[in-house]
Amino acid sequence: MTAAPARRLVLAAAEPTAPGMDRLERVRALLRPEFLAEVWQADGQVFAPPRDHPLLGLRKCAVIDCEAGVRTPNTDLCKLCVEKFKASGLPMAQFTAIPANKISKGEQLCRVPGCPRPSHLRVRFCGVHYAQWRQAGLSPEDFAASPAARPLPSFGECLVVSCSRAASGSGGLCYRHRARWNAVLRQDRAPDVRRWLRIAEPVNADHFVIFKGLAEQVQLELLADIRALGLTRPGGLAAGLPDERRDLPAWVLQILDTNLHVLEQRSGTGMRRMTELMMDTGRRPDEICQLRLDCLTRDGHGKPVLIYTDSKNHRPNRRLPIAEATARIITSQQADVCARFPGTPARDLPLFPRDTTNPDGTAAHSEQAFTNAHRQWVNSIAHLLVTTVTGADGKQHEQVFDRLAVIPYAYRHSYAQRHADEGVSPDVLRDLLGHDKIGTTLGYYRNSRELRDCKNNGVTSGTRRTDGSSGKEHQ
Repeated sequence: MTAAPARRLVLAAAEPTAPGMDRLERVRALLRPEFLAEVWQADGQVFAPPRDHPLLGLRKCAVIDCEAGVRTPNTDLCKLCVEKFKASGLPMAQFTAIPANKISKGEQLCRVPGCPRPSHLRVRFCGVHYAQWRQAGLSPEDFAASPAARPLPSFGECLVVSCSRAASGSGGLCYRHRARWNAVLRQDRAPDVRRWLRIAEPVNADHFVIFKGLAEQVQLELLADIRALGLTRPGGLAAGLPDERRDLPAWVLQILDTNLHVLEQRSGTGMRRMTELMMDTGRRPDEICQLRLDCLTRDGHGKPVLIYTDSKNHRPNRRLPIAEATARIITSQQADVCARFPGTPARDLPLFPRDTTNPDGTAAHSEQAFTNAHRQWVNSIAHLLVTTVTGADGKQHEQVFDRLAVIPYAYRHSYAQRHADEGVSPDVLRDLLGHDKIGTTLGYYRNSRELRDCKNNGVTSGTRRTDGSSGKEHQ
């Protein structure tokens, strides 16, 4: 496995350049100890961000003993517990207090104190202690505390290269890899065991990512790439990495704007218009995906206003002044949707209906479908994300922008940064962005002088501009 060329280039631009440092040392220098202490389990080579992190974390199911992750929005239960809750007829508080008694998908060790052997049983005994417990006639707790329950020697780590779990027997495999190997044997009487040990996939808990088996340089580059997610600011998950701006430079926006026709050719006019609206309005990706057909109105002065739902804070009917050019994008899309679904009432239509399995047009494009199309587009033009800059030595050299940093949410950061740079006051920008806390908004003001110089410029239209300004159309 090798890192992508674009990632290599952007890392090279950000790495410390002490004389004599090789590439591995330079990448290692990017990762501060406090960052690694929070997210990295070095012994098992596991990336394990906090479960409650809003972006990378996977929340634990609310049922008292269920360790499964919650992947569905607007619920606190895992998929299986949701089904059980519906069938139970119990109040949520009572249901979550009742143990689910699931077998954990994560690794658990024998409950006998000091025993390093793993267990896949509900009673949490390794195989030998399970047999002894069955003969003792005691409760699991009493047997584990009895003098007869003595810790046993470990079988060592699972022999699969990518696995960080403990072996469950003298065969040298953890329980789950032993089951997988038995399945291989049923299909192939003479498999290459050495090859299988090298290529077998790790057993992942749903909130961990196993890096074991990858070269150290690849592991470190993957950790360093977290900064492309915009998590490096103080208090963020990646605060141990060097900070960088989350907005897109004007020259990058210029290239993206110039190549919107490539996105249209690849994924359709709707995808292009969704991207244009994100660039122009700074709304979150899911907010654009869920716009209704009648999302455009006019204020008392005849100026265009976008009606949308603030998805993060659950506030419907939010109003955002927009530019006439942005309004024309919406009216063109409205006309196309009405022509495509003439038999569906306008009140039932989204502005961006999905293309498949949607005969009446009432289903909106998903954020995931948009994000995937956007990523493929950016990857296809990544070779264009290059500019020439003048260095401190007065010489010109090429600067390559990391394609991984061009994500839909970056348009929101760019919208916010344009307004902050133009002197829009923090209170006004906070309202434009729908932030609960003013501290979040203040992150776009780079120093105290900027704040002193800010003027209450009112609500701007936020038209995208590729010269670094926001193109205010009305106050």
